Amino acid sequence: METSGDMNNKKEIEKIVSQLNCPRALKCYQTRQEQFAKAKQIGEAVCQLKCLEITPLECPFAQFSADARSYVCTCLVRIYIAGKMSATKQ
Repeated sequence: METSGDMNNKKEIEKIVSQLNCPRALKCYQTRQEQFAKAKQIGEAVCQLKCLEITPLECPFAQFSADARSYVCTCLVRIYIAGKMSATKQ
């Protein structure tokens, strides 16, 4: 059973998805959530997600960060979901 919070999150994700131009048609979002855009939050900043994909160059939202010495995820959908998931763990 979906709660009002779940419905609000779903609506917010749908809003972000509708505004996002992904050449992969958000393939990662269409799969199960545990497979969705493998990324790990860097520090306390939700907007900094380390990309854990094996082939990050296949995703237009993976950008190399010299500071992090790895690829970071800039996908707004993934950042939103990571923020919500980290908020529920606190």
